[in-house]
Amino acid sequence: MKKLRLPALLSVLVAMVVAISSFTMGSASAVQTSYPDVAPDPAGYWSSELTATVYDDNGNLVGTQTYDDSQMGDIQLPIASSTDGKSTGNPNQVSPADSGTWGTSNASGCANVKTTNTYHTLLGFTAFKFVTYLNWCYNRANHDVSNVTHDWDLTNVDPEFYWRGFQDRDFGYQSWNGYAGAMYHAKWVGMVENCVFHYGCTGMNYPTNIMNGHSDGTMYWFTS
Repeated sequence: MKKLRLPALLSVLVAMVVAISSFTMGSASAVQTSYPDVAPDPAGYWSSELTATVYDDNGNLVGTQTYDDSQMGDIQLPIASSTDGKSTGNPNQVSPADSGTWGTSNASGCANVKTTNTYHTLLGFTAFKFVTYLNWCYNRANHDVSNVTHDWDLTNVDPEFYWRGFQDRDFGYQSWNGYAGAMYHAKWVGMVENCVFHYGCTGMNYPTNIMNGHSDGTMYWFTS
């Protein structure tokens, strides 16, 4: 058997190492390219609800009502019966006026309103809840809005969603029905980003709520 000289043996060994390395790299490349190009979590969908609680001038509960996002726009808040000025006892019932028609509001009182925007994955899981609050007192005869407070919160946050701050916020008294300061306007536009390990950040969500509290105890609501 013919013996290989040292230079020839080294050449053979180098060729074997190169071949093994090429095979290993090729296998690794094949594994890497088997991952999908997009994140596995599909786009989600929104649901929103508004809960309004109204009190009379003495702090007594008038009523509580919950509205869904199909009822966006001008909203009639719970009112007391015009016969005794008190709630019917059912906090979810809005009382009609003596005439048998639905009244516009109590003459004065205070409203506490909470809006919850819930973002769901297509699999039905809750990704996060964007919550905003607007509280105000009103006097219909004086066309007055007072004692306004507002706040917000982010709850039930999935680990793959991250708060990125506000894109827009706007608050202040505005004219309404021809009277200066007869409405308080509150607007929130948040930013919540979906970031998935290995895939990176895949999209930004913009929960939006606009609530206008009126001096007659009604309000306007927009959400998206």
